[in-house]
Amino acid sequence: HLSIGPILHLYTAMCGFVPPVVTSSPLDYAIYYATPTEFMFDRKSGQRVMATLHDIRRSLIGATKTLITNLILMSLFSSYNYEPFQSMNAREESLSSIRDYLDMKHLGNCFITAMMFQQLVGLFGSATALTIEVMTGYRAVESMRNPVMEATSPSDFWGRRWNVAVHGVLKRGVFQPVRRFSSSFVAALMAFIASGLFHEYLVHLTVMYNKEPRVADDIF
Repeated sequence: HLSIGPILHLYTAMCGFVPPVVTSSPLDYAIYYATPTEFMFDRKSGQRVMATLHDIRRSLIGATKTLITNLILMSLFSSYNYEPFQSMNAREESLSSIRDYLDMKHLGNCFITAMMFQQLVGLFGSATALTIEVMTGYRAVESMRNPVMEATSPSDFWGRRWNVAVHGVLKRGVFQPVRRFSSSFVAALMAFIASGLFHEYLVHLTVMYNKEPRVADDIF
């Protein structure tokens, strides 16, 4: 998000979908383009919603709970390399069929990975939001709203709970510009493709570049 976000923000500005309040002051401009945080806006006035002491306290409690949850999960699963169920993938064996992918042990490991990823992204988001609220007084949007455990539908999962900051950037940077010239279906499809490319880029950076070279193993 730190690398892709500014690019989408610039594209959003070129297409005219930047919230009006962004240009109201140099501080608002800098916050919008320099931080990965999504802010709350008043729908009628278009102005940012100011954070109350109750909001800041809630953000602090949320960040603390997310940190504790991360520490607990790491303590429980780090010794298993975050794959507590002995699936083929956990034993470094290749998954060669649909049956291997649907194996309950493999799905269990995938669930643990999803929970860890949710908590880590949530920790980053909540800590950043808390910092921005304290420093600027603007109310930030909660990035992760426990989508894995509390989502009631796919649209609720992706649209209102999972990484809301990225959702907002994709909406203004991809969906709305495309929607101006096409249908809602095409705009949603393009946003979905952009999201897929964005996550593929992240996986490539964090996984592919960190793999141990296996040339020697292949030769010997």
